[in-house]
Amino acid sequence: MEISKGAFFNFRSLILFIAVVAVLILRWKYELGLTAFLVFFVLPIILAFVVFPLIAKKRFPQFENQIKILNLKGKHETASEVYRKSFFMRVFGPPGEMNRLLGQTLSFVGKWSEAKEAFLKALKVRQTGWDITTMSGYAEACFHTGEDREALRILTNPLLENIRLPLHVYYRIHLLLHDKKKIAKKIFDEAGWEGNKESKSSAIRNLALSELYFREKKLDEAEKELNSIQIEQLPPSLHGMALLLKARICLQKSKKDDAEKIISDLKDKTFPGRHLLELKQLDVNS
Repeated sequence: MEISKGAFFNFRSLILFIAVVAVLILRWKYELGLTAFLVFFVLPIILAFVVFPLIAKKRFPQFENQIKILNLKGKHETASEVYRKSFFMRVFGPPGEMNRLLGQTLSFVGKWSEAKEAFLKALKVRQTGWDITTMSGYAEACFHTGEDREALRILTNPLLENIRLPLHVYYRIHLLLHDKKKIAKKIFDEAGWEGNKESKSSAIRNLALSELYFREKKLDEAEKELNSIQIEQLPPSLHGMALLLKARICLQKSKKDDAEKIISDLKDKTFPGRHLLELKQLDVNS
């Protein structure tokens, strides 16, 4: 499923080309007059460049709401299908908003590379005034596709950094833990985590803390924090990260059989995400 600002302009260019060819043919064969010129040349351009985009812009909130409701109900494939089949909105809808919506829809089904491209196109359209939703989606897609520098660049933008969403905090901690543990620890301490023990925020916090302990080789503490998480409390995209961390702890504790079982589940039963990239670098025999 791919649509972009480029498709809009390509379609409009096609209309313009057809109009020009039609005018030339009619002019040569039928001595085209002013009225026919307006009908066959000017009218299609007005429709394609002005009228249809205005109609699509007016319809966009309703269209977006339809997609959002489907996603909230967990009907992500249906949402993708609705988007794909909405030819009029895809061609004439506001490019920035349509690409943002496409990125969100693709993220819900774990198509991170395609989502990243959609969000990036949306940001380019909105380059004079980035919005938090698009930036957040782009950063998340970069995180899950291994574009670490780009993910950190967006996550440290003041617009995102200042709101301190738990998911953003986790992404930053995970990306910095390899070579900047002190900074990662500081980010964790200053995050201002909120929510009770049953909340998504608490689950993300515990996952981040477990990773911090693991990097400090405090395996018992890491395992304790990880075991305190109910996997359903985490966003689907982090289920694999939690299981991968569990496998790493098992390997460090010489529980190779347990680690191999977890890794098998990671490959076959988890929502697509960054863990599949990191899994390739995991040495089970180490």
